[in-house]
Amino acid sequence: MRLPIALITITGLFFCGFFSCVSQPVSGGSNTETINSFVCLSDGKPARGASVAIIDANGWIDSVQKNVSPVITSTVTDSNGYFTLNVPKKRTLNIQIDHSEQGVFIPDVYSLSVFDYSFKLKEYGSYKTAFKEKQHQISRLNLSGSDYTSSIGAEGDFYFEKISPGLFSVIGIKNDEISDSLTMCGAVSLGSGESKIDSSLNPSRDRLLLDNFEGKFGLTIPGMVYPEIYWYAVSDLGLLFWSNPFNIWKWITHEYPLGKSYISIRPLKEEAGTAMKFAAVLDVMSIYRYSMAGISFRGFSGKEYADLSGMRGFSLTAKGNGTVWVRFKTKELKYATNSISHYTYPIELNDTLTEYTVPVDSFQILPGKFSKDMYPWSRVAAKVSQIEFDFYSSENSSGDTLKLILDDFYLDGVNLDKFYK
Repeated sequence: MRLPIALITITGLFFCGFFSCVSQPVSGGSNTETINSFVCLSDGKPARGASVAIIDANGWIDSVQKNVSPVITSTVTDSNGYFTLNVPKKRTLNIQIDHSEQGVFIPDVYSLSVFDYSFKLKEYGSYKTAFKEKQHQISRLNLSGSDYTSSIGAEGDFYFEKISPGLFSVIGIKNDEISDSLTMCGAVSLGSGESKIDSSLNPSRDRLLLDNFEGKFGLTIPGMVYPEIYWYAVSDLGLLFWSNPFNIWKWITHEYPLGKSYISIRPLKEEAGTAMKFAAVLDVMSIYRYSMAGISFRGFSGKEYADLSGMRGFSLTAKGNGTVWVRFKTKELKYATNSISHYTYPIELNDTLTEYTVPVDSFQILPGKFSKDMYPWSRVAAKVSQIEFDFYSSENSSGDTLKLILDDFYLDGVNLDKFYK
């Protein structure tokens, strides 16, 4: 049982087909490397005069906020499609190559060994956008990690004419007196030669779009938030989980198994547009009371914890069947309850796509060992390590296929600053 690679490693999705053949020498001083690479068009011909930009992935959002170019070094390919560049060592970089009607964008490259290969360009896509609310203060849009900036149309819409295929967050910039403020407006997935129109971007600065799952299976790389997603299932016999480093399912039997209950977990093969699609089967005969299957967001902006103390609630769109628990795991409750009790909220799913808006005041600490007065949200949420969607065997029917189709997941009262500063 295997998941599509796109499910876990979004970045890896774009490496396939963008690099090919021909090893080139790499050299340089102690802090930089000199790289020599080849760029070709989609038909294999040399891409003469292509612009090559190297972008600091971790510093990108600061550059955008200051309205300066995120490009730290650049060059142009020669008449044979080759280029030479000195680039920093041991830094996470994004690579953007543009040429006439074709380009390539590759995010989060840490090891420059990738430059031992040639780059193959693909046909550009285009993207036209507008906001649900006409009265907004967004002055420009940028696509996450790149040097792509929007133009403004006659009717106040925003458009990008030539964009390399890829998954991008749409970051809105509002001009302030001191420094520009940033808004997570949306996200887009563009294929080669694909054109998209989105008329429902989010202009609210304190309503953070965690993901709208434009990639269908996994995360959409929302700006500098960068959470990873984990799939797992636990029974009284052991643990089944998806291993990110090896792109395979792994099974671990408990050292002292309590029983032999069964579990399964997989992507749901159901057409639901661009949404996260999840299916699981649990055995309610499990002796272990915490038998579950779920997905987890964690690793916010490369940090262990995210500060959600100002969060007013969350909203999402979902359908499926069974009861799914949305859990916010915090450092304080983890150590106070041996990682058992956390702030959570149950959602009874149905087969109609429904928008749920849940205020923090409706959260519960479950299992109910401690009161919210003892551990108030405003305090414990200063260090949130994971956000989980869990199906528990004790809450659902034995042998049923539990389904969750999840879309447009927002954190209300949270802005992008909490993650990148």
